[in-house]
Amino acid sequence: MIKRRLFILILIAAAVPFLSHCGDSGNNHSTTDRSLGRASFTHPEGWEITSETDIDPFYQFMLQTQRDDACLISVDEPDAAEDLMDAAKEFASAAQVDVAMLSSGDSNFVRLDPVDGWESVREEFVIKVLGLGTPMRRDHYRKVLNGLEVTIMLQSEADVREGHERGLKLIRNSFKITDQ
Repeated sequence: MIKRRLFILILIAAAVPFLSHCGDSGNNHSTTDRSLGRASFTHPEGWEITSETDIDPFYQFMLQTQRDDACLISVDEPDAAEDLMDAAKEFASAAQVDVAMLSSGDSNFVRLDPVDGWESVREEFVIKVLGLGTPMRRDHYRKVLNGLEVTIMLQSEADVREGHERGLKLIRNSFKITDQ
């Protein structure tokens, strides 16, 4: 189950156009409600859902911010054996890119204090295109809600974080899993 979830997340993250930034990143305060199966949450209006999967109890959402940053949300049965730091490292390893003009460097990880009851890990790395580096950041969050594990990961440029904290907090605080 972990390999399936990781494979799907990697495929989606690889498809994110992270170099063509435009507009703001969700600083407006309008929101949109979203639900799929047993999962529901609220997100900033400017964060567009670009894909979703509903294979109960597995739900997955990919949101794209107005700056083309990626927010991946997955819901699945809990894996008590996997630590969030290990999961973040496994994701980073599988997502590393090294092709002709594009490469990503090694990631640095920091376990952060829980945020609103969510486990939290920050990952920093550099993406290089034609030798020019862009510092990137992934924020990983995880919490068990109503018997299912919810994981949120936001990938963006490290120095362009306007509106992201508010958007992530909105998603974390509104995320609900209904009873079967």
